[in-house]
Amino acid sequence: MTTLPKDEQVRLILCEDIRPELNGKVSLLGFFPALSIRVKEVGETIAIPLAFLFLIESPPGKFAGTFSVERPDGKEMFNVAVQAVTNPGDDGTIINVKAVTFPVPMVGVYSALLALDGQKYVRKFNVQVDRNLI
Repeated sequence: MTTLPKDEQVRLILCEDIRPELNGKVSLLGFFPALSIRVKEVGETIAIPLAFLFLIESPPGKFAGTFSVERPDGKEMFNVAVQAVTNPGDDGTIINVKAVTFPVPMVGVYSALLALDGQKYVRKFNVQVDRNLI
C-alpha cells in the first residue's frame, strides 16, 4: 500500500520556467521568493510565464494526480491531470506543471491545488501590482 505524503511534506516553488537537467536535477528560471508574484498590471488579457514546482518528501510510492488553480474570487482557472508520480525512495520527488502563459486577471491570493490519489494539498500564493516594474 502506498503512503501518501503528509501536508508538511509537500512544498510549492513558483518560477517562470523549469528546465530538466541530467541526473534528476532541475534548473529554476525567474524564481519568485515567498510565493509572491509582482506584476506591472492585471486584467483579463494580461498573462505571465509561470511554472509550479511541487517538492514531495514521502516514502516510496506511485500516485495519480491532478493540479488546479483558483483565482481570489474562487473561480477555477484550469484543472489538469499530472503525469503519474513515482517516488522511488526516501529522497523525494518533484512534480512540475508549466503554464506557458498564466493569466493574471486580478490581484489577491490564488490557490494552487495538488491532489494525489484524492488527497488535496492546497498552497496559496499572492499576486500584487508593482507599477515600478520594468
